[in-house]
Amino acid sequence: MKPTSRPLRILFADDEPSLQELMRIELPRLGHEATVCPDGATALAALERSSYDCVIVDLDMPGAGGLDVIARLKETAPDTEAVILTGKSSMESAVAAIRHGVSDYLTK
Repeated sequence: MKPTSRPLRILFADDEPSLQELMRIELPRLGHEATVCPDGATALAALERSSYDCVIVDLDMPGAGGLDVIARLKETAPDTEAVILTGKSSMESAVAAIRHGVSDYLTK
């Protein structure tokens, strides 16, 4: 991400409650505005309502997967930074993520 002097608006989506809570606490503590979603469908709805500087999503979520969220993001805001998190990394999913335009692919 580009250096910035203003808080980032970050959308975080993951179906693990502990990660949701961590991001709900830590992102604002670091000075950023956080929207935390429990699944992909909720993240898609959030994208319809607002814009973000960065979107961080789990690859595997109920409702819609991370790649579904990224695909929609890139249709409406192609310059927004996107990051995939996964607990089930594979070469195939990493390549798919890169093809969808993610900035980074991180293993939990």
